[in-house]
Amino acid sequence: MRKARLLQTSPLAKYFHPLSPKKTAKGAGDFGATYKRRGRPSKQDNFNRSIARAGNQEHSQVSQKDAEDVEENGGAEELVDSIVHDLEQENVENNAQGFKQADTEHVSTSSPSPPPQQKPCCVTKEKTFGPFVSYITSPYHVPKAAAVIASDVFGFEALLLRKFADKVASAGYFVVVPDFFNNDPYDPATTSLDAWLQNHQQLDSVPGAKQVIELLYKKGFSSVGAIGFCWGAKVVVELAKGNLLKAIVIAHPSLVTIEDIQEVETPIAILAAEFDTITPPAIIEEFRDVLEAKPKIKSFVRIYPGVVHGWTIRYDPDNPEEVAAAEEAQTKMIAWLDKFLRCKTT
Repeated sequence: MRKARLLQTSPLAKYFHPLSPKKTAKGAGDFGATYKRRGRPSKQDNFNRSIARAGNQEHSQVSQKDAEDVEENGGAEELVDSIVHDLEQENVENNAQGFKQADTEHVSTSSPSPPPQQKPCCVTKEKTFGPFVSYITSPYHVPKAAAVIASDVFGFEALLLRKFADKVASAGYFVVVPDFFNNDPYDPATTSLDAWLQNHQQLDSVPGAKQVIELLYKKGFSSVGAIGFCWGAKVVVELAKGNLLKAIVIAHPSLVTIEDIQEVETPIAILAAEFDTITPPAIIEEFRDVLEAKPKIKSFVRIYPGVVHGWTIRYDPDNPEEVAAAEEAQTKMIAWLDKFLRCKTT
């Protein structure tokens, strides 16, 4: 009960509480089904995550070596090749370990072989990219276009978020999902949302996000877009106040203001929920009015009926209705990127 009272102090609370009372609308199921915390990090993990939050200057100093390490891999083709090589090496080691275990247990050679595994849609790797440890996913070919995904408060390890990132990659994009929270996503079991937000201000992550985008261009990707969910929508909108990105998508945004939308200079798609007290439909309609007054900025705004805040990446995978609603929105997000990034292989 005490945790529930703490969470109720924030306007975001009802959508992040594991016992959200709304069960009739689609999406935003219990957070426990889609939220995952990693185990105890290794010394290397701790080093990679040692970026200080005290200030952007120190942040940049700590991350400089990480960025230089990535630079050594060369351009986009070398970057994808290095990820594939790392995964192949892991497979060799895993197979060797499997053979060793089989020998130790004296498994009969007459035992039936396991069925062949289907080739994954894309190559994936968690590694340092610019100033952040990131989840990286890419098609096996080398794409020309890249996308940066900014997560909601549950962070870059959320399983459904990574599933969506793989979906974007399978559509022909090199995808980077940064850990903006430095291994400290929101966990309602340990802190209140208000306290967590105080330590994870969206604007603090914008300089590092720009470094990620600049590194993608330096790697040779010809166009870069971005997708932001809830907390991450504010970061993406800040990035769109200039010509750094070719297009952006924000879904069920949090803390995005009318003034923010007025400053957007990048094609923008806004996907909003009918049931959302964080950014209710009335505010979304004001966003629409602002964008319609700026015809030079291409825009798409839709309020999806019957869904709640978080429906695109925090749905119940066992609920066909919620899955269908999420997939409809996700398809629109990818189509919006395709329209402006003109994704093709090298």
